[in-house]
Amino acid sequence: MATLLVIGTLALDRPLWLDGPLRSGGRLRARSLEGALDGRLGGGAANAGCALIAAGHTVLAASILAEDADGLRVRALAQAAGLDISLVSTRPGSSWRTLLLLEPGGERTLIGLDGISPADRPTLVMPTGAADLRPDGVFVRAAYVGSEDWARLSKGTIVLHWPAPSYNGQADVVVVSAEDLPADVADDPFSDAAARLGPRLSWVVVTRGKDGAVAEHDFSHVIVAVGILPNTENIGLEALGVKAERGIIAIDGYGRTNVPGIWAIGDATPGPWLAHKASHEGVIAA
Repeated sequence: MATLLVIGTLALDRPLWLDGPLRSGGRLRARSLEGALDGRLGGGAANAGCALIAAGHTVLAASILAEDADGLRVRALAQAAGLDISLVSTRPGSSWRTLLLLEPGGERTLIGLDGISPADRPTLVMPTGAADLRPDGVFVRAAYVGSEDWARLSKGTIVLHWPAPSYNGQADVVVVSAEDLPADVADDPFSDAAARLGPRLSWVVVTRGKDGAVAEHDFSHVIVAVGILPNTENIGLEALGVKAERGIIAIDGYGRTNVPGIWAIGDATPGPWLAHKASHEGVIAA
């Protein structure tokens, strides 16, 4: 398997599982993590890195953490998840906090509390010796100032999460959410990205939530199947009276369903569907 470098944020996400979809002026109830507004490992580098680790790869994370209690906790959680954090630097001040609102159908909304805009991210300084690294691939999940210098270390593919206004390097693949595309480039995102990133660009992948994604090349389009659907059909949930919506089993903070004695964890329950989340749920349920 490959050794990959992921550049992005490491943070404590504070999830809230909502009892209904968000709507303007509505009133909702929410379940927090273990009954408190506590944090769990999150951020783009953590989410992408943990998925790559689950696929069998070695992952180095390059990020910046604050020198406070949250920053220390993130370091410990990232190491426990298997991320190599030797390239993670520190900064003075307090950690930025994020609320993660999770709807029953799997949609999520992120709210940054008193944070900074992506364009104002600090410079990611390369530590002594890092210039000799030659990872098999680099994923620029958050384009810190200076991330193009890190991307040039790659022996293989460079993947860039878009939009990245401060990124001045090249990329082979751009990944962007359809919701982040300006109206004037939505019809032809490849041409816009290629004009900014140069001739090395081969693909632009536009994700569309539950509707999958479209991968665009300069000469063709292909449909890429992405996302997760729970494999809960025809396993007897209806006969037992277990409550589920679109196949996703409803649980409380301890993994309990509405039927006494039946628990559920992982991809059969509300997202996000991440390996380290399922492991944590298994510990709680046990």
